[in-house]
Amino acid sequence: MTVPETVEGLSRAFSLEAVADLARARLHRAVVDFIDGGAGAERTLSANREAFEAARLMPRVLTGGGSRTDTSVRVLGRDWSAPLGVAPVAYHTLAHPEGECATVEAAGHAGLPTVVSTFAGRTFEDIAAAAHSPCGCRSIASGTARSPVTWSNGPSARASRPWS
Repeated sequence: MTVPETVEGLSRAFSLEAVADLARARLHRAVVDFIDGGAGAERTLSANREAFEAARLMPRVLTGGGSRTDTSVRVLGRDWSAPLGVAPVAYHTLAHPEGECATVEAAGHAGLPTVVSTFAGRTFEDIAAAAHSPCGCRSIASGTARSPVTWSNGPSARASRPWS
């Protein structure tokens, strides 16, 4: 797979930190602080970083016998191209004018699910219209301890209620 050179140096960014460095060079400092930060005292952010650092992946090199590796997985009763997804983050439009529309379009082309934040920078109708795979919307109800995710079936759910 080749990476389109829409951002200078992106095709040579081989780690998340390298991609983050490219973003930091292009975005206003306040936007970088918002993206890098967490809510309140950032306890959840800190716990997430600790958990991620504690996880270890065991690479399995040359195990496919020359065949293409299958990264597909079944999650929540659906088949996805990889065990990855896009988590809800607010206001993608701070980083790009197309915001969540560009995010769900790219995720759909990659065969990955997306959960969109209640605080999206684009309308849910616009986001659903750009979707090529099912999207979820994280809705936050005041006074509840849970944040349910409601799924849309992408293009087939656009007609009247894109997020139901």
